[in-house]
Amino acid sequence: MFKFKLFSISLIAIWIVLFVKNIDIPIYIGPDPVFVGWNRIISYRNFIAIGSGVMFIVASLSIVDLKYNLKGSPDGLAIKIETFENKNCDYINTLATIITFASMIIVQTETFRDFLISLFLIALIIICYWKTNLYYSNPIFAILGYNLYILKSEKTEIPNNSIVIIDNQLKKDDYVSYYHISDNVYFLVK
Repeated sequence: MFKFKLFSISLIAIWIVLFVKNIDIPIYIGPDPVFVGWNRIISYRNFIAIGSGVMFIVASLSIVDLKYNLKGSPDGLAIKIETFENKNCDYINTLATIITFASMIIVQTETFRDFLISLFLIALIIICYWKTNLYYSNPIFAILGYNLYILKSEKTEIPNNSIVIIDNQLKKDDYVSYYHISDNVYFLVK
């Protein structure tokens, strides 16, 4: 479940773009409003927009939930950091990937065929993120002030070459608590 929350956060920019691009609900403010009909409101574009809006809300709530969970009990005793490598450059790589995928998604969704193509591309993005653990290096974490590191130590409970995310700068000899997310991804808290 935690992996899904991080995944939804990582694609928050795509959810916003899809919502803004596809929402097509006519609004008229005047003295003689007329209902345009359900066929105009229930469309392929609005279906994608509503799905994107729901995922944006899920992602926003996931950010709040993440901050709340990181205040709770860690997965183990505090560990001492000895060697690590900064990996903040991965934020830029993931941003480029998101922009590339987002440009593929911005296709017209007027017909059923276009709708299926959009759903296929969204599914492709989801599968790529889910299977490759790219969710840990999403640019939203950079905006929120999190830093990425690769831990280089054989002496801790966290395996060597694990990816750690922390909302501060990591320094040699820091003592940190950790939260295991999935596979080799951990959140650290000072």
